[in-house]
Amino acid sequence: MPRLKIADHQFFASNGSSITLGSNGKLTIALQNFGTKTARNVKVNFTLPKNVYTTDSPEMLIDSIAPGEVATLDYGFLVNKRFAEDSVAVMLTAVEETQSSLINEALQSKSG
Repeated sequence: MPRLKIADHQFFASNGSSITLGSNGKLTIALQNFGTKTARNVKVNFTLPKNVYTTDSPEMLIDSIAPGEVATLDYGFLVNKRFAEDSVAVMLTAVEETQSSLINEALQSKSG
């Protein structure tokens, strides 16, 4: 059965080293199948907090991830100047067609 996990993630800022108000950011994730069967039709959804807007599609589809394989995804967003928190939390949900493997995780980056 497939077993999906976020093997790694990293936030990138368009300007400098931290994501600032009024600027773009990018989240890169490495989604790995630790299971023994291929994960097919993997749907990945991103949800952003108030005053943070997507610059990419909030839903991505990966045809398949073989056992041991890693799929890398880039997700872009814009932090509005009205954003009032000290970190940006991106909610990520991923599920494959048999629904035997589900990820529901918040990934955070400081904003400044």
